[in-house]
Amino acid sequence: MKHLSTSSLVVLSLLLSGPTAGQPVDPDEATEITRPAQDDDEGTEITRPAGDEDTSVSSAADDAPSGPFVGRLGGYFYDKWAFDTRHDGNREDVFDVRTKLGLSAEVTTPSMTRAFVSARFSHFVVGEDAADEEWYLFNSRNVKWEYEADLLEAYLYIPNDYVNLRVGNQIVRWGSGEFNKPSDVLNPQDFREGLFNDLEVPLIPVFMVHLDRSFGPVNLSVVWEPFFTPNRTNLFGQDWGPMSAMYGNPAFSSLGGMTGMYDMVSGLLSPKLEDRVQPLMLATDPPDERLENGQWGGRAATSFLGVDVAVSYFYGWDKLPWIHVNSEFFGDLAVIQSLATEHPAALQVLQGISKVNFSTMEGVPEMLKAYDELAEEDKEALQQAMDAVNRMLFDEEGNLKEIAISDIFNTSYRRQQTVGLSLSTILFSRVGLKADAAFSPSRTLFLENKTGFPSPASKPTISYSIGLDYNRSTWFDALIEFYHFHVLDLASDERVFVIGSDLYMLTAATHLRLFDFDQLELQLAGMLELKMLNLFLFPKVTWKATDNFRIGVGAVVAEVLPGGDEMGPAGLFDRNDAAYFDLKYSF
Repeated sequence: MKHLSTSSLVVLSLLLSGPTAGQPVDPDEATEITRPAQDDDEGTEITRPAGDEDTSVSSAADDAPSGPFVGRLGGYFYDKWAFDTRHDGNREDVFDVRTKLGLSAEVTTPSMTRAFVSARFSHFVVGEDAADEEWYLFNSRNVKWEYEADLLEAYLYIPNDYVNLRVGNQIVRWGSGEFNKPSDVLNPQDFREGLFNDLEVPLIPVFMVHLDRSFGPVNLSVVWEPFFTPNRTNLFGQDWGPMSAMYGNPAFSSLGGMTGMYDMVSGLLSPKLEDRVQPLMLATDPPDERLENGQWGGRAATSFLGVDVAVSYFYGWDKLPWIHVNSEFFGDLAVIQSLATEHPAALQVLQGISKVNFSTMEGVPEMLKAYDELAEEDKEALQQAMDAVNRMLFDEEGNLKEIAISDIFNTSYRRQQTVGLSLSTILFSRVGLKADAAFSPSRTLFLENKTGFPSPASKPTISYSIGLDYNRSTWFDALIEFYHFHVLDLASDERVFVIGSDLYMLTAATHLRLFDFDQLELQLAGMLELKMLNLFLFPKVTWKATDNFRIGVGAVVAEVLPGGDEMGPAGLFDRNDAAYFDLKYSF
């Protein structure tokens, strides 16, 4: 079952301030949430009791018949066309077309040893608003075409009487939340498509060694990740990138240096290079790939009085980067750039200085005359630009600075510990109750900085979710969850970027299915931040033409309700409202 998740909002915000299958993972069903598993439902997730966790992308091989080798091939084709419904300009994307092909293969031996591999091939086209030109469906500038091939899960599973071993690229899920899973910290997440990707942020498979064994009613599992993989995020270049979302957004205009930084980066890079450069920008100083820099964790799960209970501990790296931006440098850069765009006469005088021969004083009178003829505002702008150049190039004693890239922009990662607790049970035979909680003594956050780029900080955090789900046969289901993210040890004058000190999110989804074989599905889903009154809505209508082929039409809407906080998550992404059409064929 897929779940809504506010973690995409939290982490996209905190970045500047925190499946399945015999077929491959498909995180690309835009904002569609499937109902709780039914026995006759294609592609549903089979839930297991505590102590028998399914940490692979598929439980299909667990039911493989004994006998000769059994092989399975599967895959899907997915296509989505999305169009912006609010043309606010300022380098906003107006269309987004994504095509994806997923393939998987699995072989199971008579001894139940299993080898599984899956891959995804993606192509997307994104175009920006065509400035002041009249807008049509496809006329845009800075069109970006990108192809990407990803190895997803690829592992070997070896069961035996002593301990079950799974080694290779894999996803291990420890949380039990309905929509949010605070203790699910083993795998990094892919935030590049924001809420357009799905209401559950896709997990990235990483190389790990996973061992588990049951001792009576208790199941113990241990995980070791020898190498670190960070979250995947676009800082800029697409609408769900935090820098892109802030650029030109009136609610975030107080962030000094942001315009200069964004203009410089976008001016230097071709659109087709943006996505290739950003992984390097987000890991300018990553952890060395030494064994002592590995990550490890353990989990114990059992059932007691009908309640599945699990406790976990993970020692690893915070997957959010510690981003240091020299806001003063980019602020000075913005001052210099404004000279060219807003004061061309002053720029000509500045350019004329380079033609002066100061040894013979040739050209000095002409330069002084040109300066005297400048308007007062141009003279002031020229002086500000000269001061900015001096600050950028020289220290307080007048010596030329030695400037390294790390002095301007640096990203690194810090250690993080997480203690988790998960609970789940069934109420009244039809209502599922799930709760999940996590505590981290030190987590990377970003604090609001009125004079520049949000400042990184390490703070203890606690988060928890409590959710209910209900289903009535196959034609109706409803899901609801309350999620709270709280930052400890905040000073009275500190505020975490976008969320303040707390995030209170109420998330709900309901599905109604009509006609024979549930061919028509109506979805209404949404997330409401209760303190800031920030609302996200995800309506969708899906027609299942055959068991393997479906077509959908949906929308993504972000709104700040009357009296709400414009500096919240919906305020950050309120220009990203869009409608989309998608289709998927599974085989």
